[in-house]
Amino acid sequence: MDLRSSLREGLIAGIINLFIILLGLTTLTGEMVQKWFDLESATLGAWLLLSAVAVWGGGRAARPATEKSQAGAILAGLVTGATHGLLIGISLFI
Repeated sequence: MDLRSSLREGLIAGIINLFIILLGLTTLTGEMVQKWFDLESATLGAWLLLSAVAVWGGGRAARPATEKSQAGAILAGLVTGATHGLLIGISLFI
Protein backbone atom coordinates (compact mmCIF):
# COMPACT_ATOMS: atom_id res chain seq x y z
CA MET A 1 0.00 0.00 0.00
CA ASP A 2 1.25 3.43 -0.88
CA LEU A 3 0.43 5.73 2.01
CA ARG A 4 1.22 8.86 0.03
CA SER A 5 -1.39 8.14 -2.63
CA SER A 6 -4.03 7.57 0.06
CA LEU A 7 -3.15 10.86 1.72
CA ARG A 8 -3.20 12.61 -1.66
CA GLU A 9 -6.63 11.21 -2.53
CA GLY A 10 -7.96 12.27 0.88
CA LEU A 11 -6.66 15.80 0.36
CA ILE A 12 -8.15 15.96 -3.13
CA ALA A 13 -11.57 14.77 -1.93
CA GLY A 14 -11.38 17.15 1.05
CA ILE A 15 -10.53 20.14 -1.14
CA ILE A 16 -13.36 19.29 -3.54
CA ASN A 17 -15.81 19.02 -0.63
CA LEU A 18 -14.50 22.26 0.85
CA PHE A 19 -15.19 24.09 -2.42
CA ILE A 20 -18.63 22.46 -2.60
CA ILE A 21 -19.36 23.84 0.87
CA LEU A 22 -17.95 27.30 0.09
CA LEU A 23 -19.90 27.57 -3.16
CA GLY A 24 -23.13 26.66 -1.39
CA LEU A 25 -23.80 23.57 -3.47
CA THR A 26 -24.70 21.63 -0.33
CA THR A 27 -27.57 24.02 0.28
CA LEU A 28 -28.70 23.79 -3.32
CA THR A 29 -28.59 19.99 -3.34
CA GLY A 30 -30.26 19.83 0.06
CA GLU A 31 -33.14 22.02 -1.06
CA MET A 32 -33.59 20.02 -4.27
CA VAL A 33 -33.75 16.71 -2.39
CA GLN A 34 -36.07 18.30 0.17
CA LYS A 35 -38.52 19.37 -2.54
CA TRP A 36 -38.32 16.10 -4.48
CA PHE A 37 -39.07 13.90 -1.48
CA ASP A 38 -41.15 16.37 0.61
CA LEU A 39 -38.73 16.25 3.54
CA GLU A 40 -38.81 18.59 6.52
CA SER A 41 -35.09 19.37 6.40
CA ALA A 42 -32.57 19.92 3.61
CA THR A 43 -29.81 18.23 5.60
CA LEU A 44 -30.18 14.83 3.92
CA GLY A 45 -29.37 16.18 0.47
CA ALA A 46 -26.30 18.00 1.75
CA TRP A 47 -25.05 14.85 3.48
CA LEU A 48 -25.66 12.79 0.34
CA LEU A 49 -23.54 15.14 -1.78
CA LEU A 50 -20.67 15.31 0.71
CA SER A 51 -20.76 11.56 1.29
CA ALA A 52 -20.71 10.84 -2.45
CA VAL A 53 -17.49 12.82 -2.90
CA ALA A 54 -15.93 11.15 0.16
CA VAL A 55 -16.84 7.66 -1.10
CA TRP A 56 -15.43 8.56 -4.52
CA GLY A 57 -12.13 9.58 -2.91
CA GLY A 58 -11.96 6.41 -0.83
CA GLY A 59 -12.70 4.28 -3.86
CA ARG A 60 -9.95 5.95 -5.86
CA ALA A 61 -7.45 5.30 -3.08
CA ALA A 62 -8.51 1.69 -2.54
CA ARG A 63 -8.56 0.67 -6.20
CA PRO A 64 -4.78 0.11 -6.65
CA ALA A 65 -4.53 -1.56 -3.23
CA THR A 66 -7.15 -4.21 -4.06
CA GLU A 67 -4.69 -5.94 -6.37
CA LYS A 68 -2.33 -6.60 -3.45
CA SER A 69 -4.65 -7.43 -0.55
CA GLN A 70 -8.09 -6.72 0.78
CA ALA A 71 -6.69 -5.45 4.09
CA GLY A 72 -4.50 -2.99 2.18
CA ALA A 73 -7.54 -1.68 0.33
CA ILE A 74 -9.44 -1.19 3.58
CA LEU A 75 -6.47 0.59 5.14
CA ALA A 76 -6.07 2.82 2.07
CA GLY A 77 -9.74 3.80 2.27
CA LEU A 78 -9.47 4.49 6.00
CA VAL A 79 -6.40 6.69 5.56
CA THR A 80 -8.15 8.60 2.79
CA GLY A 81 -11.27 9.05 4.91
CA ALA A 82 -9.29 10.19 7.95
CA THR A 83 -7.37 12.73 5.87
CA HIS A 84 -10.57 13.96 4.26
CA GLY A 85 -12.38 14.24 7.59
CA LEU A 86 -9.47 16.01 9.26
CA LEU A 87 -9.23 18.57 6.45
CA ILE A 88 -12.96 19.30 6.49
CA GLY A 89 -13.10 19.38 10.30
CA ILE A 90 -10.22 21.82 10.62
CA SER A 91 -11.57 24.00 7.80
CA LEU A 92 -15.03 24.23 9.34
CA PHE A 93 -13.62 24.85 12.80
CA ILE A 94 -11.74 27.91 11.55
